[in-house]
Amino acid sequence: MDPPEEDKNTPGSSGATKEHGSGPSMAMRSLMSAVRASFPTVRQLNTSALFKLMGEAPGRPNHGLLILDTREKSEYDVSHLPGARWLDPATTDGELSTFVHYLPSKLPSQYASLDLVCYCSVGYRSSKMAARLEAALKSPVPAAFKVAALTCRYCGARMSDCEKGEGVPGCAGPVSAAEPTPPDTNVFNLEGGIFQWANENQRLVDASHCDATQHVHPYSVVWGQLIDAARRKWS
Repeated sequence: MDPPEEDKNTPGSSGATKEHGSGPSMAMRSLMSAVRASFPTVRQLNTSALFKLMGEAPGRPNHGLLILDTREKSEYDVSHLPGARWLDPATTDGELSTFVHYLPSKLPSQYASLDLVCYCSVGYRSSKMAARLEAALKSPVPAAFKVAALTCRYCGARMSDCEKGEGVPGCAGPVSAAEPTPPDTNVFNLEGGIFQWANENQRLVDASHCDATQHVHPYSVVWGQLIDAARRKWS
């Protein structure tokens, strides 16, 4: 698993020897089991399932997919999954609550469901973030955001604008507020993280978000042994 910062040079399993082939190595399988044990409530999504979701996305207009890279920015800049957005691991619980409650307003209105998929190097940091996102989804809507989100059910304008006479011209109905209906949101962790994704030769992009790359930030000398040597790149 991704160790705490002070444990970057301490192996977390009985060796990081990698088996050849696209499937998880013995060390990676051991780490996956350890992550599941550490975060029993977090739903795990394997690389094949994510690849399928990404391919199906264009044909599912009512379903959204948001991939979140929860590593440090320096790791994200070396490479990340196509379309992945960087989520600062230092984000506070309050900021996460605002993020998940604000998200529906930035998504297409037809979305009935949304999958949030977190990933890091091998899954420990991202499982921790997934658990925090789940908690944020269950938290009360922040008061400041709740007021801003209220809309007039007659003209659709923001209630604050409508009350000031800046809503849709001709709106004769009384102002009545209705919170936007958020999509059914599911949070997942990507099992094996970007290391397993890279070892399966799946597509990665660099900081330009467009150019393909084979490189991955190794996180540390020890934990980088879980990816092919030719892929390791620090910056």
